[in-house]
Amino acid sequence: MFGKPEHSEASEGHQPGYLPPGRIPGPYQLNEPDLEKTLSDDDKTNSFADSAVRSKFVRKVYLILSVQLGFTTVFNIPFLYMDNVQEFIYDYSWVVFVALAVFVVPYFMLVCCESTRRSFPTNTILLLIMTIGMAGVCGFVTAKLDTEVVFYAFLLTVVVTLSITVLAIFCPFDFTSCQMVMCVVFIVLTVFAMIAAVIVIVTHSRIVNLIYAGICVILFSLFLIFDTQAIIGGRRVSLRPDEYILGAIQIYVDVVEIFLNFLELIGACTEND
Repeated sequence: MFGKPEHSEASEGHQPGYLPPGRIPGPYQLNEPDLEKTLSDDDKTNSFADSAVRSKFVRKVYLILSVQLGFTTVFNIPFLYMDNVQEFIYDYSWVVFVALAVFVVPYFMLVCCESTRRSFPTNTILLLIMTIGMAGVCGFVTAKLDTEVVFYAFLLTVVVTLSITVLAIFCPFDFTSCQMVMCVVFIVLTVFAMIAAVIVIVTHSRIVNLIYAGICVILFSLFLIFDTQAIIGGRRVSLRPDEYILGAIQIYVDVVEIFLNFLELIGACTEND
């Protein structure tokens, strides 16, 4: 499942540095209708447009994703139901920063370094460490909330994720053509997050928390649509067929962020003044 990626078409039958039509540097490739006419027979055979290659890629992505989400769910059960675990979290709040570091370091190593995420078993080990870190962050948050809040957030996340996945597959609009717009929105949200953090620390404003969490749910829902369309293929931009590790990471982070922000929303709405 986590073995070496298939050899890419960019490295077969061409001189070093040559990029076949439709190929761009990095983990993505362009799928322009007019480019199909310029592709050689070998490029057409090896391209991600081939349904067999695409189907195999999608199966790998969602198999890895299922393992990640399943592990994260099971990992969080003790944080919900074991009093000694909850007491530990309250007494040692700094542990969340350790969990965050355990997630962030391998995350950026995998996302930013192509050779790392293609190197087995390094990619498997880093993916496991990253998932443990994110599961720990989720556990820290869920330990401080009522079980009902976590259940409703989990249920909403499942419904929203499945709905968005179906929408991404069947929606005629191509979200992968809006990369620049989504990048700008992400930058704006990051700036707002910094401002909101200061406001919350100073004023403890529940309204600001609600607004920020709501915006994050919408934003990561859009990211989930984009990432799903890039994985499924047939759009202007798609992930290359050897980037299943990256595809799984992207969807995993989208889903977990939606869950965490639903926790924030429901928790803020139900907490006592």
